[in-house]
Amino acid sequence: MDAVARAHQRIGLSPRWYVGGYAFILRQLLRVVEEGVHDAAEARLAREAVVMAVMLDTELVISAYFDGMTEQRMAEVEAMVIGIESESRDSVESVEHFTTFLTDSVGTLNQNRNAMIGSAHAAAQASSDILEASESVAGAADELRQSITEISMQVSVSARQAARSVEEADTAKAVVSDLDRSAAEIGDILALITNIARETNLLALNATLEAARAGEAGKGFAVVASEVKGLAGQSERAARDIKDRVTRIQTSVRAAVEAIGRVVAAIHEVEGNSQAVAAAVEEQTSATSGIADNVAQVAHKAREVRDRMGEVEGAINESARATETVESSAVRLKDALGTLPQLLSRAIRTVSDIADRRAHRRRPVYIDAQVAFGERILNVVMRDLSENGAFVDDAVNGNVEGVDRGAQGLLKFQGHTQPCRVVATAQGLNLEFTGTPMAGAVVNQLAVDSTRHLVDLAKNDHRAWVANVVDGLEGRKQLRAADLSTHHSCRLGRWYDTIDDKMTLELKAYREMAEPHRRVHTAGREALHAQGRGDHQQATEWRRELEAASGEVIAMLDRFNDEFVAVMKG
Repeated sequence: MDAVARAHQRIGLSPRWYVGGYAFILRQLLRVVEEGVHDAAEARLAREAVVMAVMLDTELVISAYFDGMTEQRMAEVEAMVIGIESESRDSVESVEHFTTFLTDSVGTLNQNRNAMIGSAHAAAQASSDILEASESVAGAADELRQSITEISMQVSVSARQAARSVEEADTAKAVVSDLDRSAAEIGDILALITNIARETNLLALNATLEAARAGEAGKGFAVVASEVKGLAGQSERAARDIKDRVTRIQTSVRAAVEAIGRVVAAIHEVEGNSQAVAAAVEEQTSATSGIADNVAQVAHKAREVRDRMGEVEGAINESARATETVESSAVRLKDALGTLPQLLSRAIRTVSDIADRRAHRRRPVYIDAQVAFGERILNVVMRDLSENGAFVDDAVNGNVEGVDRGAQGLLKFQGHTQPCRVVATAQGLNLEFTGTPMAGAVVNQLAVDSTRHLVDLAKNDHRAWVANVVDGLEGRKQLRAADLSTHHSCRLGRWYDTIDDKMTLELKAYREMAEPHRRVHTAGREALHAQGRGDHQQATEWRRELEAASGEVIAMLDRFNDEFVAVMKG
């Protein structure tokens, strides 16, 4: 009957035909009992036996029918889940292709931006160097202009003093010339005196002779004549001496006149040179002023270039922040898309018991394991474990490539070896144990131990992640917001997203953990964004939010461990 019922179920025969058929048979059987059994007590027993037999057979047939229907529905649901996982994976891979292209393009843009920043910084530095050199030259030119102006003033003063010296020399020359004329006039007077002295001496001599002829009467006159003669001689000698002295004075005067003439000529030459120097200095002053003005203009332009390059650097930094935002968004989008099929599958499988392909609970675990497919050995992380199966994925990127559905292998972990086969390959490997199932108590203990280990790892990872962000904020290391993992791609997030055990999903600490964990990653990214654009106050506020949310996550992990242990031991 079981085979018949399943055949009818496969062809879509409705159960009402069973009920109608059995009702017809039951009526016929009861009529036979009434006609063939005449004893009332035996007839009653016979009727009861017939009804019970018909009802039992009906129940067996309908149960087989509905068992087949349930198996068919479960197969259809399983196919639907696998199809959804496959389709979502294909869609996600298509989108990931574009997000990968986007992140690659952003990477290229970042390289170009870094080159632009380097060039702009070099240009700004060169402009600063030019400005500094121009300002130095401008200062030197200004000092040179001041020095030349001072020299020009001194040359002008020298020229004026030379002119005055020429005037004074001319005056001295005139005085000396007057002195020479006066000396000549004195010479003339001395010649006259000499002549007078000679004539007086001659007269005195004549008087002496006449006095001698006069005898005694002429003695007094002879004395006077002698005195006159003596005086005349003295006068002549004095005149000759004065004449000699005047002659020497005239010689000196003539020498002085000649020297003064030479001095005047020299002063005239100095004056001419001074005027030439003054003209040259004036031209140099004009040229130096032009140089100073040009250098000042160069310095002004260099200052403008420096300021413009600062604006260019600011614009590049703004574009860098925008690029970083795009890159960060692309990374988060890629992470979100990567977890979408898994979350969708979990949502479908946990919405109804029909969609759950396993007969036992999937305890969340975090256990390092190996899966051997012949000579190929994969190092994996076990994410959940039940008595008759497990889910594993690659410890690095969450995917295990190159393993086909239906592949037979051996799962090895913590001293256990379970023969298994692959029943699904979405996001990892869903393994079904083909040997003896594991004992429930062993699975529970493994779940408790690994969860404690996972909580410790998650707390250490979390503290290290926060410390990494703080180092970036305090300038101890270069860190961009796009470099940070998201709340889906970190160890805690990947573990959180793979849990599909209903009892674990219902734990209060598990449900409340998602929000502070998301806030931690959001606050870390926003703090670095604010730090990058120079908004230190906003960065400090986001840092406080980061530290507060981090404390909540740490506390929530400890609470989760306590609640999970209580459920496993309850």
